Parts: sequence; structure tokens; C-alpha cells
Amino acid sequence: MSAFLQKTPPNLQKLFFATLCRSSKALLWTGLLFCIHCSNEVEKEPNAPKPQAIPTTESPDLAKAIEKRIEGNSDEAIRLLRQFNQTYPNTPEVLLQLARALFESKQF
Repeated sequence: MSAFLQKTPPNLQKLFFATLCRSSKALLWTGLLFCIHCSNEVEKEPNAPKPQAIPTTESPDLAKAIEKRIEGNSDEAIRLLRQFNQTYPNTPEVLLQLARALFESKQF
């Protein structure tokens, strides 16, 4: 028990804990009412537009191109990555690997 509570008269301790418990209960009820209110709002809007799904795009398998780049065969890696860029235009993974291969072979 803290030094403050040891020096405080028992009546004040009871009042302090009673006030603390009441404020905790009030906070709990307020949170519960808020959650109930939010769940009712969702049910009231059945015709609301549903969020569109993010279109999934097929990603190319860049393993061979990365392997060629790591082995030091940058020209072959660049050739493969340029083919991937034609098949999958503006794919971030392809563009990143192509940029790395071009940078490493000083063709930037």
C-alpha cells in the first residue's frame, strides 16, 4: 500500500475507492453504449455501396532474372527483365529488378 493511503484516514480511503469505482463503471457503460450505437448504424444502411475489391494482378517469376543478376550476368538478367516488362507492363517488382540490373551494369 502506498504511503499516501497509509496516512489517509479510512473514511477518505473508502470515499476515494468508491469514487474511483463509480468513474470506472461510468466509463465502461459509456464505452458499451458507444459500441451498441455504432453497430446499429451499420445495420441501418443496407444499400450502402460495398468497397471494391483490389484487383489482383499476376506477378512474374523473377527468380531466373535475379539469379542471373547475382551471378554477374547482368546482360542476360536485363534481357529477361525487359521481356517481363513487355508481358507485365509497369509491374513494380519488374521495374525495380530492371533498375538494379541496369545500375549494376552501369547502363543507367
